[in-house]
Amino acid sequence: MSKCGVFTTIRHFLLKINNIIMATMIDPPSGWLYGFPKPIPEDRQKDTIAWLVEQGYPKDLIDSFGEHFYCRYWEETEKEKAIIKFNNDNLALLCSMCRRIIKTGIDFNEEENKFSKGEIDYLEPLYCKECKND
Repeated sequence: MSKCGVFTTIRHFLLKINNIIMATMIDPPSGWLYGFPKPIPEDRQKDTIAWLVEQGYPKDLIDSFGEHFYCRYWEETEKEKAIIKFNNDNLALLCSMCRRIIKTGIDFNEEENKFSKGEIDYLEPLYCKECKND
């Protein structure tokens, strides 16, 4: 593994244990007209063109560049979000630090329900009593 690969692995490990979320941002030509730049999900970075079109970027504009179509990429720190997972087929809200279950889906308030359904993109991170005191 190259030194760069080791650095990247260590960097991502340190970001993860410190609960820092990184996002790869993408900005195609004239992207501001179509709501860019925006974060591109990791699982879509191999099929960028299809993802751009799904996000409203015009395919004919991509095609007009031919082989010279390019995008700018960079990493940004994302704001830490609340963590929601499935626990035995039930939703659970986890402590953003220790990952203990704080609340189950039946006890979610309206905002937590919207976040769990993807209706809103952000919910403040939540912490259990022990982590709040640290």
